[in-house]
Amino acid sequence: MTTRASKAFGGFHVTPSGALHVADGVRNFENPYSGDIAAVPRGRAVRLTATGPVSGSAEEGALVGFYVASTTSGTLVLKDGGGSGTQLTGTITPAVGWHWLPLEFGESGGLHATIGGTALDVTLIYRGA
Repeated sequence: MTTRASKAFGGFHVTPSGALHVADGVRNFENPYSGDIAAVPRGRAVRLTATGPVSGSAEEGALVGFYVASTTSGTLVLKDGGGSGTQLTGTITPAVGWHWLPLEFGESGGLHATIGGTALDVTLIYRGA
């Protein structure tokens, strides 16, 4: 097993976990809200292991992000307006863990997730309007 040490690059540093932090240590690419718990967006959680709706059919809102609990070559495509609605993302092949994806939906209806590949267990967090 290889252990990575923290590496500094000018005003930035990369932690052993791979997070890139700015010099003040408040923001990073994994969590732009770190250091300010009051600023962390909260929302409704919807867990999916198969294709299905994330929000109500006429609901407007914003996706905060999603957490992948497990995957075996799983893929995710998000659409506005149901399964045949407007595609909002390309095909995402996510790794296990948290993924920030601020994304507004509701122009054509609610948010819908198409799950493909072998297996994907994902929880999407969104805020209604």
